[in-house]
Amino acid sequence: MPKQNPLQKIAARTNNLEGNVKLALMFAGLVLVWMLTGLLSNEPEQVAAKTNKAETLKTVQALAIEPENYTRFVEITGSTEPDQLVNLAARTESQVMEILKDRGEAVEKGQTLLMLDQEQRAETLEAAKLDLKRAQSLYNAASKLNQQGYRADNSLDVRRAELALAKEVLKRAENDLAYTKITSPIKGMIEDRMVEVGDYVKRGTVLYQVVSTGLYKVVAYVSQQDRSLINPGATAYATLANGQEVSGTITFIASHAENITRTYKVEIEVTSADPIPTGMSAKVRMPTRSTPAYLLPYAAMVLSDEGRLGAMILNADDTTQFVAINPLDDTGNGIYITGVGPGPVTAVVKGQSALVEGEKVQKQMVDKAPQVKKAF
Repeated sequence: MPKQNPLQKIAARTNNLEGNVKLALMFAGLVLVWMLTGLLSNEPEQVAAKTNKAETLKTVQALAIEPENYTRFVEITGSTEPDQLVNLAARTESQVMEILKDRGEAVEKGQTLLMLDQEQRAETLEAAKLDLKRAQSLYNAASKLNQQGYRADNSLDVRRAELALAKEVLKRAENDLAYTKITSPIKGMIEDRMVEVGDYVKRGTVLYQVVSTGLYKVVAYVSQQDRSLINPGATAYATLANGQEVSGTITFIASHAENITRTYKVEIEVTSADPIPTGMSAKVRMPTRSTPAYLLPYAAMVLSDEGRLGAMILNADDTTQFVAINPLDDTGNGIYITGVGPGPVTAVVKGQSALVEGEKVQKQMVDKAPQVKKAF
């Protein structure tokens, strides 16, 4: 091979260098094109992913619930009592002569039930009337003489005292005769009779027990926590052991608790044309003060991860929020709750079990919640 001079060697090296640079530039260009192609191809994929995410929002059914004025009822056991129970006693001493009314019979106020022997009471009354007439005449004469100056003042005072005594004796005689006729002080029914014809009774001996009819009482005892919630004048309801349902007005709430139970007596006045057996147990429902509440259907209830019973409600932006339930009453169709609001709330009634708090959902409003059995 012919030898190259130094200039030829430099030219050859320069040609080789230019070829390497060209190869490097070509490789760099290919890499750049590949990267740009990847970026461009990923942009539609990202847009599609975002679109798919928007399209896969969970769809739930939701119900708008308006607040209501809810009145909680205190439910306790009570018993019926007559409005009046009278033990009718003798007011004078004598023998039972005639029985006019017996146990189980209805009586009117003032009706005669029993007669005692009048003995000499009628004669005693007539004698008292004569004594009063004589005392009145003596007093009138003494008064006239005193005015004329013929009789001293002390003599007039004696006649005045005699007149007052005669009036008192007459009054006692009239009462003693009237007490031989035993009458009912109330309208009601004879519950019991304690004497027979021929019995000799003394003053204070119980002759009859009479219970009132038409007006009754239902008596119950409320707890210390509920006493302040009961309002006098409110209407209460009772279901008796025989199935009879009655209602009445709360007329009395005790201010002092029973020593053992620490409960407070409440009386409900009931008017009824039908007889109400007294001493019968009753289930009593008494209203408390009204408060705003929401009737949450059973379908809306869900358990949180911590095991708390609650519901999923939707915010204005359709994101979920778990609220724990503060139950007031179970109606059989749902539970009255507080702790949400104010104003209407939107509760998820279908699909809430698969939701997490803060999740955005696609809601479908319904007019009625699905019917489900109470699960909690």
